[in-house]
Order: sequence, then C-alpha cells, then structure tokens
Amino acid sequence: MINECVSAHETKILKKIEQITTIGTRKPFIFEIQTQAITNDEILESLADKGVYVNTEAKKILEKTNNDTQHDVQPIRLIIISAGDLGFTDEGSSLNEIFDKAIEIGLEHCIPMDGFKFRNEYQDQPIPNSIGIGMKPVEINNCHQILSVSHNTKSFSTLTAENIKPYKDQKVFGSGSQFAFRLPK
Repeated sequence: MINECVSAHETKILKKIEQITTIGTRKPFIFEIQTQAITNDEILESLADKGVYVNTEAKKILEKTNNDTQHDVQPIRLIIISAGDLGFTDEGSSLNEIFDKAIEIGLEHCIPMDGFKFRNEYQDQPIPNSIGIGMKPVEINNCHQILSVSHNTKSFSTLTAENIKPYKDQKVFGSGSQFAFRLPK
C-alpha cells in the first residue's frame, strides 16, 4: 500500500475530492496492486492459501469476465474513497450516485480481476471493514452483481459478489461507506 500521488492527474483528482468531501480532513488512500499475469485458477488458489472465502457468485464473475486471459501486468493504482469523500452525507447515497460522482471527478471503473487481486494483496485491512469494488455490474443468475472485499475478524476475509438491485437507486450508503476505483494512468 502507498498513500501518495505520483502524477499531476492524481493530484488533480485528490484536489477535487478535498473540495467536495463532507467528512473533514481524512484522506482517501491509494493502493498499488503489484500485478502479474495470473490465471483464474492461480488467483483462486492464492486466495484459498490465505484463507480468503470467495463465494460462488464471485467465482462466476471471474469465469465470465476474465476467461483466463493474461491482463495488463503494469501496476494498477486504486483509490479507496468513502461516499463522504465524494460529497455525500449520512443522509445516504445510492450506488448509482456514488459511481456517477466517482467517474465525474476522473476516476475509472475497476475490472473484476482488480477486486480479486486487491483482496489477494490487501492483507492489513482494518477489522471490521468492507470495501465495494467500483466496477460495472456483471449479470450472474439474472442479478447484477459487484464485488466486495471484507475483513470481518482476525482470521476471516472474504471476496463476495453482491446483487446491487436493492442498492442501485436507494439511498442506503452513509458517508463512511467505502469503494475502490481505478486511478487513471
């Protein structure tokens, strides 16, 4: 994990966040995924070796979207931000509002493999904590799903897919709800 900007573009995005945040001076953190070419089986094996629970729907997202292709091996920088960082209050915000605002300030959607690699590499996640992956939903079993990484107890980490329909337009996310998005290259 790193917590510093390396480009003028990243600095510009953080300045936009500073202007709209509703939660004071807390800074979003930046996490660099040290990517390597990895197959579906390799990432699932690595997660299993670390004791990470991956639900069936998350595995289906991986199968549907990755197809065992080798992805970009350049480091990927994710920013973990809260709804409050995007200007939303505890009155609540919807998933659509959060995603639209993130794209508006210059962030990019993650690809599903980002969620798998993030869960694999982010070992010091606070307890309890959950971070939604800011990705375009993937249809699995007639439900639109996104990934979420959680750390619930000292020894229980998860990577799960969640049906977004109940959250898409309802204002259920408070200012502390966290999401990971890609920083543009």
